[in-house]
Amino acid sequence: MEDGTRPSGIDCLGTIPWGTHLCQFYESKQDLADSLVSYFAAGLENNEFCMWVTSEPLAAPEAEAAARKAIPDFDRYLRREQIEIVPHTEWYLKGGSFDLRRVLDGWVDRLNRALARGYEGIRLTGNTAWLERRDWSSFVDYEEQINDVIGNLRMIALCSYSLARCSGSDVLEVIRNHRFALIRQEGRWDLVESSELRRTKEALQESEARFRRLADNAPDIILRYDLKPRRRLSYVSAAAAGILGFAPGELYHNPALFLETLLTPDREALSAVLESDSGSGPAVLRCVHKAGHQVWLEVRSVPLLDDRGELVAVEAIARDVTERQQAEQGLRETRNYLEKLFNYANAPIIVWDPAFRITRFNHAFEHLTGYAAGEVIGGELSILFPEPTREESLDKIARTLSGEYWESVEIPILRQDGETRVALWNSANIYAEDGNTLVATIAQGQDITERKQAEEQLRKLSQAVEQSPATVVITDLKGTIEYVNPKFTQITGYTPEEAIGQNPRILKSGEMSPEDYEQLWRTITAGGEWRGEFHNRKKNAELYWEFASISPIRDPEGNITHFLAVKEDITERKRAEEEIRKLNADLTRRALELDAINGELEAFSYSVSHDLRAPLRGIDGFSQALQEEYGDRLDEQGRHYLERVRAASRRMAQLIDDMLTLSRVTRGEMRREEVDLSGLARTVATELQKTQPERQVEFDIHPDVVACGDARLLGGVLENLLGNAWKFTCQHPQARIEFGVLHQEGEEVYFVRDDGAGFDMAYADKLFGAFQRLHAQTEFPGSGIGLATVQRIVLRHGGRVWAEGAVERGATFYFTL
Repeated sequence: MEDGTRPSGIDCLGTIPWGTHLCQFYESKQDLADSLVSYFAAGLENNEFCMWVTSEPLAAPEAEAAARKAIPDFDRYLRREQIEIVPHTEWYLKGGSFDLRRVLDGWVDRLNRALARGYEGIRLTGNTAWLERRDWSSFVDYEEQINDVIGNLRMIALCSYSLARCSGSDVLEVIRNHRFALIRQEGRWDLVESSELRRTKEALQESEARFRRLADNAPDIILRYDLKPRRRLSYVSAAAAGILGFAPGELYHNPALFLETLLTPDREALSAVLESDSGSGPAVLRCVHKAGHQVWLEVRSVPLLDDRGELVAVEAIARDVTERQQAEQGLRETRNYLEKLFNYANAPIIVWDPAFRITRFNHAFEHLTGYAAGEVIGGELSILFPEPTREESLDKIARTLSGEYWESVEIPILRQDGETRVALWNSANIYAEDGNTLVATIAQGQDITERKQAEEQLRKLSQAVEQSPATVVITDLKGTIEYVNPKFTQITGYTPEEAIGQNPRILKSGEMSPEDYEQLWRTITAGGEWRGEFHNRKKNAELYWEFASISPIRDPEGNITHFLAVKEDITERKRAEEEIRKLNADLTRRALELDAINGELEAFSYSVSHDLRAPLRGIDGFSQALQEEYGDRLDEQGRHYLERVRAASRRMAQLIDDMLTLSRVTRGEMRREEVDLSGLARTVATELQKTQPERQVEFDIHPDVVACGDARLLGGVLENLLGNAWKFTCQHPQARIEFGVLHQEGEEVYFVRDDGAGFDMAYADKLFGAFQRLHAQTEFPGSGIGLATVQRIVLRHGGRVWAEGAVERGATFYFTL
């Protein structure tokens, strides 16, 4: 029912509003049953939750039987728990005594649960026949508080009193606490209205009428929004029609309409305002007028609380602030536009006050200086200038405060990281409305550091071209000379005045074919670079050679505008190349001669190997036969001579073998690879120890010594050097031989060191000569060819070999590769 009234089910009473608290005085059990069954039948039919608290003379079983008899489908209501019938002992006297607060809270709890289940409200009754005289005062207080509780909720309460148990004063006291009283007399129900409540109602109606007149004539929307027992607009002033386009009746009919007028982002804000139990300051919300345009409302709210402090409703005033908001929006947009224009301008902008304190600092200025605005605003302007030019810069700025304007002045800027940038500054003063009071100074500059650097770079490039050791020539697209540098004049003899306007053909000697020039021209006009040599003629007719690089010069759009020739005088280089060519030819001839000599050496080696060995074998063979067959016929001196002949022939054969070995070292192809010298040295040392296992010799071979060379030849070096060390330590009972590498002046030096017989450094120059010996054959046997072999192998590897030693203090042999 849209007006909030409910059918009472009692004929003489008709419809009653939510919040009604009434009583009835009955004479008999039947009177009680008739009135209450009709009362609850109306509630059940209108989707209300019903609660019937019984006592004598109508107990719970009898009440249920009477309801079932009179109400169709009563059992269906029971099954879905829309009606609850309980004895007074389980409600009023639960726990053995009457507790006013517990009972009141119980009604409200039942209401909340009913509303949560979708019922319109709650209808209840309670019979007071159980009430003892000692509890009468407490129950009267309870009835007074029920008025306050029920009045604001979707509840209807009917209290039943037995006429037989009430005195006249009791009846009057009960009627005073109820809005209506039903009295059963002579078989009919009469309706009695409480005069006190009627007078209160009339006073409230008069007050409400005054309020409505004020509210309906107010320019602002005044509204009351109920939160309990259900959410609804219980009052909206007439101003809603003018401000929102919706009449109050439309908003009453559709309680959600008021929220729906709000733009979506503001609905939650209004909900927060309407549900605040502490009230709210002005909240500005956007609504949509019924006609479709936007309306701005400034809403203030006051919470309404029940006696328990719970929020039950909110009263609010909504003022139309559309014009104010539009004006403020315009100001905000203008301010935002100006703010963005200031902050995001490409040019750095800074503002300072008359005391030279920075007040504004845009993003471009942040980028220029490296400072964030928050770091400098409020600080001294002087921090932006480097010390050497700070006073000069501040002096220029001070002149603007006296009305002097300056434009396009270059002022150095000191960045936060210490770098100095150059900026082009313009400034203007900002005055108050009186036109005289200086408020601030605003400056815009432009960072011209790159331009200054480019100018400096261009100056350096110009100097580099002018001072270049190479000839530089620039021509137009037709090949006409527009620029020559001083080197051109120095080499060709033509002054700039003589060359500019001419074609480079003034330098032609006639030795380059026309086809070559055509190829050059096709290359550079197609955008390519031509490189090549010219044999040109100077102004004095002297010929000279040039190496030239000719390429196009393009404008920013990529179009060819000029041609650049950079040329180097290579006359001396050409002469040197000719000398080298001649030398190479001579070296080729000498190489052929060496091949011939090597061939002769091969033939000599073959002759030595075959022709000389045959007589030696004969001498040795016949000497052996003579010794074996005729030795007993010779005396001691003869046998001695014969032995010496045989020893000489064997020594001669060994010399021939050594000569062949030495010859082979200087011939044959070398194969360079990484060689493990430490491994080769360990192999040689092992073999030497096998020859004389009884000797006490310590080998110290450094690990991981490697070299790049021919493994076969380097093995020969180590065999000879380590073999020499083994031989020359043989007369020492204990000896030590070391192999390793030293790093001297960026070079790896390999060495073999021993603590043996050593040698006199005065004869060191004879060590590496073929067949040169520093010790007697009888003392240390050998042919004197080993160190000569070592030297030739080292020389073939591009290295050198030398030795250090002292008599009986050992020797060290060094070599590089």
